[in-house]
Parts: sequence; structure tokens; C-alpha cells
Amino acid sequence: WKGYFVAPTTGSYTFGGAVDDNVEVYINDQKVYSRGCCGSNIDYTGSVPITLQAGQVVPIRVQYQDATAWAYAKVYVKGAVPEQTIPRDWLRTEVKAQSSQYGLMGRYYTDDGSHNFPGNDGDPMRLMMARNDSKLSFNWGAGGPAFGLQSDNFMVRWTGYITVPSN
Repeated sequence: WKGYFVAPTTGSYTFGGAVDDNVEVYINDQKVYSRGCCGSNIDYTGSVPITLQAGQVVPIRVQYQDATAWAYAKVYVKGAVPEQTIPRDWLRTEVKAQSSQYGLMGRYYTDDGSHNFPGNDGDPMRLMMARNDSKLSFNWGAGGPAFGLQSDNFMVRWTGYITVPSN
């Protein structure tokens, strides 16, 4: 797994795990934890503490390998925070400005007449623009999705995540 860790508070962080079979954790491309085979107990043996500032965003990479039989991996953090598995709120797939944390990625394509979207990788010849759309509420009328772009025969694919509020 590869992405970014957002430090929730200033202090020293120690990463560990409970794993079957092997796991390595890298922060800023520095190996801070490695565990070879097996144990359901949380382990921090050999961990290298790392000091981070509140709100600091650092690259994180977790590499896991399963050899035989059971397979599980849990990555933990402690130190500046109470010991816990790394909460999803502290992980990001990409670095975004705080003002861009919300919305969906819109990829705007010309329609080649087939009314079919390009494959998952897109078609660079048909891609008009890509942007983060903070809400899906548009009335383009006779215009295009942005100044200077064609106003007819375009398509949009929005991707991202939704957090469903609980009652």
C-alpha cells in the first residue's frame, strides 16, 4: 500500500504490527518497522521512532507478504497518540490542499459519437480537462464545462469516495 500519513498531533510516532507473515512500514522512504513472521500480538521490536508536526503529511508505504496458511496484517501507531491501528482519517491516497479535501475528480471528455466513455485509463486525445468538483450541481446551458471548451458533445466521469452520514 502506498499513500500519505497525516500526523494528527506533534510528537514522536512509533509504528508496529500484528502480522502473518511479513510486513515493512516506510515513512519518507525510511524503513521504520519490519516484522518477519507471525504473531497476533502487537509488536514494535526494532521500530524507529519518527518525529512529526501536527498536520504534517508524509509518504507512507506498507509492504506485506503472505507465505502460507493464515494471512492477516494490522499496522499500529503509538507515541504521540494512544496505541491504535492507523485510522483511515490519517491516511490519504494523494496530497491535497485542505480546501480540496472534498469533492469528486471530474474527467471531461469529448464524445466521439459513440456515447461511450474511454477505458479506465482514459483517452488523452479525448480528454478536455480534469478538475476537482466540490459538488455535482451544474447547468451548462449552451456553454461548455469551462471557458474555451466545446459546448456540445462532451461527457464527464466523476470518481472518488462518499462518506455516508450516520443517523
